[in-house]
Amino acid sequence: MKEDSSTAETSSPTPSPEAVPQNATADRRVLRKCDIHVVPIFYLLYMLSYLDRINIGNARIEGLERDLGMSGNDYNVAIQVIFIIEGLLTTLIAAAAKWLIVDWPENARFLDDDERSLLVRRLKDDISYAKMDRLNKKTLKRILGDWKMWTGAFMYLGTCTSTYSVSYYLPTVLNELGYTASEAQVQTIPIYAAALVCALAAAWLSDRLHHRCGFVMVGAAINILGYAILLGQVNLSVKVKYMALYFVVVGLWIGSPVEIVWIASNLGGHYKRAIGSAIQNAMGNMSGFIASNVFITSQSPRYPVGYGAALATSVVAAAAATVLFLGYKGENARRDRGGRDYRLEKIQDRDNDLGDDHPSYRYAV
Repeated sequence: MKEDSSTAETSSPTPSPEAVPQNATADRRVLRKCDIHVVPIFYLLYMLSYLDRINIGNARIEGLERDLGMSGNDYNVAIQVIFIIEGLLTTLIAAAAKWLIVDWPENARFLDDDERSLLVRRLKDDISYAKMDRLNKKTLKRILGDWKMWTGAFMYLGTCTSTYSVSYYLPTVLNELGYTASEAQVQTIPIYAAALVCALAAAWLSDRLHHRCGFVMVGAAINILGYAILLGQVNLSVKVKYMALYFVVVGLWIGSPVEIVWIASNLGGHYKRAIGSAIQNAMGNMSGFIASNVFITSQSPRYPVGYGAALATSVVAAAAATVLFLGYKGENARRDRGGRDYRLEKIQDRDNDLGDDHPSYRYAV
């Protein structure tokens, strides 16, 4: 999002040279405090939620099905109690998070009065005209009627289907490639380590370039390549199949974090961002229903349906990203031409509940 030239020309006067270092120092101090007090609890919650997903795959190769007398597709559908036990710690931490997560800058006890005022001002400057401070029938209709939000949610659904699939089959596939159960679990470590490095690099570079779509597409392309290799795995060596697993996981973790940020950053206004992010994550979690039922035990070790479904959903994610990119670019150009200025003709819209529908808002691509 960026301001047009007229807005920039009417901005507040440039502060004196003496004030700039002080402001910069204060900004860094506030942001550092936010990082220390806000980020860790979210990191812990996400780590626990992911452990809940991947532990089931590790348990499988350590004899879960044998010990519980499972057969056929029981692994896919008949282990609800295990998920309840696995998720108990996450549930308890999530309940405690209600008191550990700060809702609003005004309530941040780790900041003093001046720091709270600075943070509030920064947030106000950030959202500027893209506000949605009231939730009523009109604004709810505006939120739910935004095709871009739903397209982003389907993009995330496609990516998460592959993500959940990896959690189910990665240790099993490594085991079937000739590694013992313990070796298979160890062999997942370098795969996820490589994904971590690539995810961090993509996040940093994406911010530096102020660009999102390209990273989503690169991630999807690498991921699709990996699934294509696994689908045609007949007569391929174990090393090639192992390399394909790197492609799958690295591709996912290049694209997935960027998708979350891309969609959230293009949802203007508090209520729209809250509702839109919730829909995006709900769609992503729904992918678990797909992933848990497409890797059919009787098709082991080739899993044509599983790999085919994961590849197809990755293609869906790439297609949705392309549609979003073109839609955002076209909308930005239309607003540059004044094609959305009519939205300010109604006096109530001038009070600014338009969110990212405001004519001055520009989408990140």
